Amino acid sequence: MKGTIQNFKYLLNGKSWNHSDKPILVNGQYYLPVSVVKEATKTNVTIDKAKGTVHIGENLIRFPKRIHTLQGMCKA
Repeated sequence: MKGTIQNFKYLLNGKSWNHSDKPILVNGQYYLPVSVVKEATKTNVTIDKAKGTVHIGENLIRFPKRIHTLQGMCKA
C-alpha cells in the first residue's frame, strides 16, 4: 500500500494550529495521525496491541497502587 504525505495546514476552532505530523492520502482516503486528533480534541487515545483495540475517551488502563511524586512516594 502506498501513501502520500499531505502538506495541509491545520485549523483548530477556526485558528491556525501548528503540528509537525502530517495527514497521509491512501487510495483517496485521508488518514490523520492519532497524535494530532488526541492533541486537538484533548481526548485520550490508547492502543492495546495485545487485544487489538483502540480506546478513545477515558483512560482504561489501571494505575499502579503506588505512585511516585516529586516529594517521594505516596500510597494511592
